[in-house]
Amino acid sequence: MNCPVCKVSELRPVLTKQGVEVDYCDRCGGIWLDKGEIFHFTKRRKELAAALKTATQHARPTSRKCPKTGEHLLELPLLDGNLGIDFCPATGGMWFDKGEVKKLLTVDPRKLPLRIEPVVEEGFEATYEEERAISPTQPVQLSVLPNLGLRATMTVFSLYALLTLVLILCVEWANIPPSWALITAVCIAAFQFLLGPWLMDLSLNWFYKMEWVPLNRLPRDLQMSVQRICREKGMKVPRFGIIDDGGPNAFTYGHTPNNARVVVTRGLFNLLDEPEVEAVVAHEIGHAKNWDMFLMTPR
Repeated sequence: MNCPVCKVSELRPVLTKQGVEVDYCDRCGGIWLDKGEIFHFTKRRKELAAALKTATQHARPTSRKCPKTGEHLLELPLLDGNLGIDFCPATGGMWFDKGEVKKLLTVDPRKLPLRIEPVVEEGFEATYEEERAISPTQPVQLSVLPNLGLRATMTVFSLYALLTLVLILCVEWANIPPSWALITAVCIAAFQFLLGPWLMDLSLNWFYKMEWVPLNRLPRDLQMSVQRICREKGMKVPRFGIIDDGGPNAFTYGHTPNNARVVVTRGLFNLLDEPEVEAVVAHEIGHAKNWDMFLMTPR
């Protein structure tokens, strides 16, 4: 994609600290946000949506063209007309010239009910200055992710080790028969396993505001992919949940392949192409089909 301002400068993807990939122009410092990405930088999404809706009623055409479709962009007047954001009605994307995001960050909130959370303390600009300091030919060194599998295993081991220690102390100091302690341990493990998926449902709803969505609300290609895979594997279509988070993530849990839950974040749809999203979801369905959840549910 080429910059709408420079026209010949190609936009470069940059990953923000919210986990959202934005397109940045090294030449003019402009930023392209795809549809919905701006909402990942604010906690006042309803106010932002209302402000943008009002601005679209007064939109005026510009000579700039959308980097994705090549069609002319519309300028949305914000901040009493003191700030104009370029908007593509076809894709829902938005273009910010250099400094416009910073202007929104420092604006009097009484003029516009919007407060974008900075990517870093100085806003977008610091992140891009750091990126600009890296040579275009030099590979970006990403932070090494922790070994989540090892951490999860150690957590489960620690929890059951603590339970074992408590039961041993009960046997030694409270004179509880060892058979009772063994039965108690088995009952606790069985109870946790049986109720694991429903406890997970509650925790995701309470803490992450997860939304259960029917299959027909997913992208059309993803719907067809899920139905085809489940039909080939002889299993029911999993229940899908979406967490409103900018980081790309996906996981599955449940008891059996036929009561599996697949949970994805909105960041997955924003950062990955459709075939990549389909591959991630197929991977999670594979976990369900291979009974990997049988080991994960007690966690």
